[in-house]
Amino acid sequence: MQYADDATFVVTDGDPAPPAALGDADFSVGTGLPIAQVVTAVQEFVRTGKLPETVPWREV
Repeated sequence: MQYADDATFVVTDGDPAPPAALGDADFSVGTGLPIAQVVTAVQEFVRTGKLPETVPWREV
């Protein structure tokens, strides 16, 4: 997952095993999360409109 606002650009700090997924939105190695964690984070974002706190993030 990625998140950006006027002052922040972060990616999830996830499982280091999955390979990078390059395309329109590049996801580097180490950003993969289990789908259940992604769903929870998306639900939190929809509810709050802010960076989800239910997943770990790292600055890019």
